[in-house]
Amino acid sequence: MDPENEDVAELAEAIAEGDTGEIVEETIETIFGVDI
Repeated sequence: MDPENEDVAELAEAIAEGDTGEIVEETIETIFGVDI
């Protein structure tokens, strides 16, 4: 699995667990290359 797919999988898992805040920020920063 490439790193971007791993990030998406981690994000999906976080959403499923309801623990989204920090992980969503980190994932968006990683995928889109922006700083939130």
